[in-house]
Amino acid sequence: MLGLDLDGTVVDGTNRIPAQTIAELRACEQAGIRLAFLTGRRPRTAGYHLDKIGLPAYVATNSGCLLWEYPTWQSLKRQLFPAELVQPLAELLAPHSVNFYVDSLEHDFEFFYLKRQHSPQLEEYLHRWNFVAREIAEPAAMAGYGITQVAMPHAEEVVRGLRDAVAARFDGRVLALAVRWPLIPTLCLELFHPDANKGAALQHFAELLNVPRERVAAVGDDVNDLAMIEWAGWGVAMPQAGSETQAAADEVLEGDEAEALAPLLRRLRELPE
Repeated sequence: MLGLDLDGTVVDGTNRIPAQTIAELRACEQAGIRLAFLTGRRPRTAGYHLDKIGLPAYVATNSGCLLWEYPTWQSLKRQLFPAELVQPLAELLAPHSVNFYVDSLEHDFEFFYLKRQHSPQLEEYLHRWNFVAREIAEPAAMAGYGITQVAMPHAEEVVRGLRDAVAARFDGRVLALAVRWPLIPTLCLELFHPDANKGAALQHFAELLNVPRERVAAVGDDVNDLAMIEWAGWGVAMPQAGSETQAAADEVLEGDEAEALAPLLRRLRELPE
């Protein structure tokens, strides 16, 4: 089984999948390698690229909060952000604007945009990619909705400071990460259910298929990929991955980001049974 991050791994910096990568993914599937795509994207935006690949797969969206079977989008598992922490978290993150995501296959919008202080990074994110957001002024407007994750793109020092503040305030109750969003680019504070991560998602998929851990490989490039790189029997970091991600991997790929994945896929496909 092979677990793959999307942005920065399968999808390049121009928001495209190289043709050679698609060809090698299809060859892997034909060779009997089961595929899982594990991404920070939401179902709708992940589906754009999954449709291009055109293969049956397991999918983890929202960095492991929501697990699916593609192409039916049958829900396999959901781990929502703790509802009782939405209000206190919103208070802790004031005066910054914040996005609170919902399941975009269940609702006609992708996230609540809690609009406060102006953020150039967040404004670019909203307008550049034409997301469907519901603007709100108070956290109470989210009552009754299941929140999948919380995200706040901002300047690096703000993101890292708030990540540490959230981790200290909600120790063990929230998973707090500072993740690079390559398509803007910017650093983003991302907050999840404490047990929602790509490693737990990949383990769940492997157990569904009865694939032992040592027969699972995982490839990624950022800190939200650490859990799956560490859990997999063979963890691989992309060339542009940060030092923490590279240190966790069994192998670090070399070369250009857009061209590094295809040769690895070919090697995995050609391994003996």
